[in-house]
Amino acid sequence: MTPATPSDTRALAEEIEHHLATRELVILCGAGISIAAPAGLPAAWPLMERVRRHYTGAYDRHIDTFELRPEVLFQLILRHDPVGLFPLLAHLLGGGAPNAAHALCARALAQGCGVITTNFDTLIEEHGLDELPFRIAAFKAAYMLGRSGEDGDRRRRQLLEEILALPPQQRRPYLPTAVQYATDPESFGALLAALDRALDDGELDAQVAEALVESAYKMALRGMLDRAERYLEQVRAFAEREGEPLLEARARINLCATDYYRHQQTPTAEILQRGIAHAERAIFLLERDIYHDGYFLSQARANQAILLRRQGRPADALALYREVLVYFEPREINLTIHTLYNMSTALLELEEYDTALAQLDRALDLNREHGRRYLLGNLHQLYAEVLEARGESDGDNHLAHLRTAAEAYREAGDDETAEEMEQLAARHPANRKRWKKSLRP
Repeated sequence: MTPATPSDTRALAEEIEHHLATRELVILCGAGISIAAPAGLPAAWPLMERVRRHYTGAYDRHIDTFELRPEVLFQLILRHDPVGLFPLLAHLLGGGAPNAAHALCARALAQGCGVITTNFDTLIEEHGLDELPFRIAAFKAAYMLGRSGEDGDRRRRQLLEEILALPPQQRRPYLPTAVQYATDPESFGALLAALDRALDDGELDAQVAEALVESAYKMALRGMLDRAERYLEQVRAFAEREGEPLLEARARINLCATDYYRHQQTPTAEILQRGIAHAERAIFLLERDIYHDGYFLSQARANQAILLRRQGRPADALALYREVLVYFEPREINLTIHTLYNMSTALLELEEYDTALAQLDRALDLNREHGRRYLLGNLHQLYAEVLEARGESDGDNHLAHLRTAAEAYREAGDDETAEEMEQLAARHPANRKRWKKSLRP
């Protein structure tokens, strides 16, 4: 290989300038751009070696980092330490400052060109912090790496305010991001007002449709079912008209969820059947596309299963849950726990008590392994219900699950259900047995 000459470098610079000016440039970059000063970050293999040393101690010749791709090594570590890996990466990749390569990438993005990077660091985003897109990207990356800090909520609200303060046409591309940042009632109300104005200002486009789909589920959770359904029907019609099967499928998945919440208020067979039909259509659209998104397909099946169980078809629901679990289990911990919980409810209705308890044990184990408390109250309450159905409602195990459910509900802020569990625990036969035993001479 011959080294580049000054004339070669000038020619390359002129070519880059030309493509920047015409927006005909896409830059593909890896860890190499972050090695030069003042960034000074490790390349991929040295980074892997530092991570491996952190977890294995002194150098072990039996473990050769170079035999593993980075994503494989990190996946192995995440199974055993799902909490500590990203803060470690944040520490190893912290402290550097953007260099000339990051400046070029940031400039290319600002001028409308593309940049594709495999890097964990956020130096490209940090170089362009004067621009809103870079601040959003930097916040997302920092959040994923566990570096958003205690002021994460404040920064999220600030970005949302900046987005909503933009003129309507400039605001539209950021609306899907704004949905993620609208976490409190006041900001969510401001977001919905912006979405209404976007619909009033002109035809529905892909960015507004994306924001409507994302916000509709939050609306359904808040009981705003009519508005959520109105938004989703507009998205569904737009997707059908524009030939966007994935967008239509996502709208129908959320329409199915909306019907689930509507059925809780007005339990009619018509609502159940309509929700099931939405899920069936979403599944059809996703299965027909060889590039379909497995996540949304699993969501469609999970939503359909919930309605099938409400329709009195627990066996059909269970078959769908088992398909869903195959996708979620290695990828999404919370959704895996949720699916195991739903499977247990179907198994309880089918009187398969031992299998139901085995699924609940798996869900509780996942919470412990990953340092989570997801659906903890629901899991322990259902565990107690299965024990009761199996004729074991007077033992210490049943009482322990009632008490743990009460504590978990209280911690989650559900005081009403917590009090219900506490009352059941107070009247429990095991308590009476202990009281009688204490009275014996």
